[in-house]
Amino acid sequence: MKTAASMPPPSPVDPAVRLDALFREAVVLGASDLLFEPRHDGLAVRLRVDGTFRPLASFPAADAAQVIGRVKVLAGLASYRHDVVQEGRFDLPTDDASTEVRASVLPTVSGEKLTLRFLRSGRSDYSLADLGINDAARAALEGALRARFGLVLFVGPAGSGKTTSQYAALRHVHTHRGSDAHYVSIEDPVEYRLPFVSQTEVNEEAGYTFPRGLRAVLRHNPDVLLIGEIRDGETASIALEAALTGHLILSTMHGASRGDCVARLEHLGVSKRTLAAVEPFVFSQRLVRTLCKHCREKAGLPPALARKLGIRRVGVATWRGTGCSECKATGYRGRSAIGAPSRFVVGRNGHSTEPALIAAAREKVEAGLTDAFEVARVLDLA
Repeated sequence: MKTAASMPPPSPVDPAVRLDALFREAVVLGASDLLFEPRHDGLAVRLRVDGTFRPLASFPAADAAQVIGRVKVLAGLASYRHDVVQEGRFDLPTDDASTEVRASVLPTVSGEKLTLRFLRSGRSDYSLADLGINDAARAALEGALRARFGLVLFVGPAGSGKTTSQYAALRHVHTHRGSDAHYVSIEDPVEYRLPFVSQTEVNEEAGYTFPRGLRAVLRHNPDVLLIGEIRDGETASIALEAALTGHLILSTMHGASRGDCVARLEHLGVSKRTLAAVEPFVFSQRLVRTLCKHCREKAGLPPALARKLGIRRVGVATWRGTGCSECKATGYRGRSAIGAPSRFVVGRNGHSTEPALIAAAREKVEAGLTDAFEVARVLDLA
């Protein structure tokens, strides 16, 4: 496959050349996803940058099969099958590194829908300092990671950076414990390769599920175990039992807050007594877009938003991005995490957005790193 440097500019004639150019543009823009969606008149192409979608291009209906077929070949999929879900992967060489691309093809009533997810190798090198969380949140998380055993849960909705934080946490543990510990992970799928971890990948079709894999992994007696996600009662029970018997468990759960996390664990059959014994450390988090440094300028803050963020001081300077060529007229460039660390406490686990998340977001607004409108969008404060 062509490298980014050798790819020609887009051509209205050759769909394959246009596809290569779209790959290059997606990488340059830092996209996490590239969507090819069937429409009555062809394929609409959108990309997700910093958590939000924007239109990128389109292909006429006559070129749709060739475009989807080319990606199927790259990802090792059956190009002649159009009636089944298919998933694969391929490496996309770029100027400075290689990007792994996960491909998923979904048959729809309008034709095949293709989603590409870009996994850049540099993300696996993230440290806790790179996440952007404030000093207090980072200190609390580092304290939880110093424990020899227990359960650390990263909680948030889809796309909130849980996996990146999980990997950063694992790297932090390895930095401090080094080769004096045994590291194993079970993931679905393995997102980034880490040289110091024995990584195993769930394969549901082959019967290799999270519970079955966990039982096998625990027979290897790891000191530190990364579980990609707790999504069923059996996995939850095994993880909590392991946390009680000398293993440090790092995992994720979908949810808006610590309260959501605890409620879901109870729904999965975990008793309050077990939760109280383990005392999981829960790190609720979100990602907010950061303002473009090239076009941000001071702006007023609507009183209603100021109240929701708890900004009571009069005349606090806030900023907004006006949009420029550097940020593709969005006003934002990049994302940063906000986090709310907490311990499970019986009878004290609310379900609303945690005050610590709002406080962390307020710090970023007052520091000019993001704006109140972005915080309201991410934390659903409207």
